[in-house]
Amino acid sequence: MPFLEYSSLHWGRHAKIELSHHAKSLTLDLLSRYENHISSTLLFDKIRGYCSFWDTPSRYLCTGLHCASYFGIDKIAAALIEPQGCNINQGDCKGSTPLILAAQQGNQGAVMLLLTQDDIDPNKPDNDSETPLRWASLYGHAGVVRVLLARDHVNPDKPDKYGGTHRSVVLVSMGMRA
Repeated sequence: MPFLEYSSLHWGRHAKIELSHHAKSLTLDLLSRYENHISSTLLFDKIRGYCSFWDTPSRYLCTGLHCASYFGIDKIAAALIEPQGCNINQGDCKGSTPLILAAQQGNQGAVMLLLTQDDIDPNKPDNDSETPLRWASLYGHAGVVRVLLARDHVNPDKPDKYGGTHRSVVLVSMGMRA
């Protein structure tokens, strides 16, 4: 079913270009029940790889907010946060929060939106101890790194699972010497 796979993997890129009122309504309808939708499975199999059934109590734990953050569709992310009261710090099967996905993809608007939420944990690591700051640095998203570092509670010296910090990666991504 190639069209189902294509649409599941790429609809967000098209929606980000132009999001009409009708498309926004359809997108919110889809993402409000995204955890159990085939599109969620296809998208997150592609971007996250295999997640063991034994490692996670509920399939992939991917929410509509994870998807909107991944694609950087700020209007949809905002609409999902406000009335839904969703857990913005929920990790997927790999422990990635919506903030981590937005940082990995360089979606600065989504990062800024998520950081405005009172209950956001900007230092929450994934299952491999990688933080949003570390991911943005690794992928060279300097704008996202700046936005994260402007937040008082973002810690560039947060130790990883090996006891090291991410400061050198952050400095290199900002064009500075470690």
